[in-house]
Amino acid sequence: IIEWACPAYASGDNETQLYNATTGASAAVGMSVWADSSGSGGSAVVPGKTVQTLTDSTTFEIQHRSTSSVSHGFGNANDLGGICVYTQVMITKIAD
Repeated sequence: IIEWACPAYASGDNETQLYNATTGASAAVGMSVWADSSGSGGSAVVPGKTVQTLTDSTTFEIQHRSTSSVSHGFGNANDLGGICVYTQVMITKIAD
């Protein structure tokens, strides 16, 4: 099971996908989410989840696209002085 969550800020329509870089194809598409791009903007989380059956070593990428080109649309840094976490991925192996 591969689950992911990507931040969106003031970036309009958003969509994520799990991309199989080994095969060069999309493996799964995440939810479509709106992050308000008017006024001061709004925040959203763009999640995805899939079950993949793998027989060989495979490289995946999380890809995120939006209808806005704001520089901080894929995560707005905080001013708290610590580490900023943006996209998160959780991989769970199901017993053979």
